[in-house]
Amino acid sequence: MSEEAAGNAPSLPRIAEVAEVLLSEGGGTGVLGKNWVQRFVARHSSLLKIKRGRLVDIERIQAINKDNLRPFFLRLEAAIQAFDLSPFNIWNMDETGTQEGDTRGGRVVGSRRKGGAQVAKPSNMAWVSAIECISAAGFALMPAIVFSGKTLQSSWMTSKMPDWHYQATPSGWTNTEIAFGWLKEVFLPKTKPIDGSWRLLILDGFATHINHHFQLTALRNRVQLLYLPAHTSHGLQPLDVSVFAPLKQAYRSAIRSSTLATLGAPASKQRFLITYEKARNIAMNSRYIRIGFSSTGIWPFNPIKMLKEEEPISPYRQPITLVKALATKPQPLFYTPIAPNDVMCMLDYFQTLKKKKNRARRHFGVYMKKGLARHAAQNALLRTENIRLQAQIAASQPKRGRKVKIDPNELFAKVEDFEEARVAQEAAEAATAAKAKKRSKTYDLDAKSIANQMPGMKLEDLLFERQLE
Repeated sequence: MSEEAAGNAPSLPRIAEVAEVLLSEGGGTGVLGKNWVQRFVARHSSLLKIKRGRLVDIERIQAINKDNLRPFFLRLEAAIQAFDLSPFNIWNMDETGTQEGDTRGGRVVGSRRKGGAQVAKPSNMAWVSAIECISAAGFALMPAIVFSGKTLQSSWMTSKMPDWHYQATPSGWTNTEIAFGWLKEVFLPKTKPIDGSWRLLILDGFATHINHHFQLTALRNRVQLLYLPAHTSHGLQPLDVSVFAPLKQAYRSAIRSSTLATLGAPASKQRFLITYEKARNIAMNSRYIRIGFSSTGIWPFNPIKMLKEEEPISPYRQPITLVKALATKPQPLFYTPIAPNDVMCMLDYFQTLKKKKNRARRHFGVYMKKGLARHAAQNALLRTENIRLQAQIAASQPKRGRKVKIDPNELFAKVEDFEEARVAQEAAEAATAAKAKKRSKTYDLDAKSIANQMPGMKLEDLLFERQLE
């Protein structure tokens, strides 16, 4: 569990590898069964479970920590108290993007004779961005859709076109102009309080949001901007936490529900609007929105949800040393030893037992086995960790290479060409190492000769020698 918190949750093969090391450390010669890891997790179901891993950049995993999040929650608390903010005036905005016909395969029904099934996907899928904004009270503004194209075309309209906001860019991504226009034309007029109170807009530090026009316009309209710390939006932004994932899942499901003839046709702007509207009606609801704000600790304000550190849960009783037990108890007790002194105290007490006290002798053997097993497990884990670190160091060290010479009469290199370059590189490295060794040996001889001459030399001679050098 500690490795999971560090972003390095062990895979099933890795758990099996550690178990095999423990087995060999204990003198076992057997082989783990095919389903041993699954049965191991089932035996400890109160603590462990097998779940799907989600790839997250290492910068994002390392950014979710107390030192990085505490300043954000201090600014959030100060804003809530200074402006007396209500959930109706706390907003979060972000952009999300997808392809017009993105389906990601999914589960299908097919023949038992084939291992997989091919699913047609639309051709010419262009990128589309959507600017979404939600409030802590569970409301959502109408999105701003950014299509890929030089200009908006009338042919993109549907029979029942949603009353959203539309724009086009060559790449389908938002830019500074679109973000500033969204602030002026969408956010400010649609969220303006009747009593003129302040609003709080939480957003990430994307370049289009840090523009000085964007910031000045927000402050002039009594909107306090609160930027998320870098690389924390995946765990601290309500839209990313609970809204965008079900939104994209619902969108892909709506695409897959289309007919085969529609899937084979080129993706169109009309079909995107129809399917995205269906997905939005499913995912953009007050329940998901409130979950996003509450799970991040933004509203209701509860920074403990993000600042607390998950403490490792151990199924074993934390043993106290036998020295403490002997000092506090009138009669010594047996515990799983965790220090050499514990073993010595137990041995001393064991020698004082009479033969009829078989129960105490049995307890002694049980706890000694547990202590040995624990130390063997720790050694095995350290050994596997050492192997992993050595592999990382070897992979991170720069390796010199030599240009592979290709026969001028041929276009591609052969294995023999690579082997010839490798042998030449190894010979060059060996020669360099020999020169460095010879140079260091020469320096050692010079130092020894000077040290032998120094006792018979005067201070003036040493200064003269130094001046000559």
